[in-house]
Amino acid sequence: MRLIVTITFAKESTEAYEALEQQIKQAPRILQAYHVAGAEDYVMFVVGPSLQWYGTWSRQAFMTNPAIHRYDSRVVWSCAKFETAIPMAF
Repeated sequence: MRLIVTITFAKESTEAYEALEQQIKQAPRILQAYHVAGAEDYVMFVVGPSLQWYGTWSRQAFMTNPAIHRYDSRVVWSCAKFETAIPMAF
C-alpha cells in the first residue's frame, strides 16, 4: 500500500527540522520526503503492507515526536502518472 503523508510542526525550529530529517533518513518505508511551502511542512511518500501496519508505525513515528503538531495521511488508490525524467526545455 502507498500513502502520502503530510507533517505540520507545532513550532518550527532548526532543531525540529534536523531531527525529523534524521528520522526520515533512517526510515526505509519513507521513499521520498520533501520540505515544502504552505500549510504543511513536509510531504512524504510511504509504503507499507497494510493499514493496520501504518496505524501502528505512524503512531510510533509521529506521535512520539513533540515537535509534530499534526500528521495527515492519504491512501493512494491508483497512480494516474509517474515520471522521473525532467523535461529538457521549459
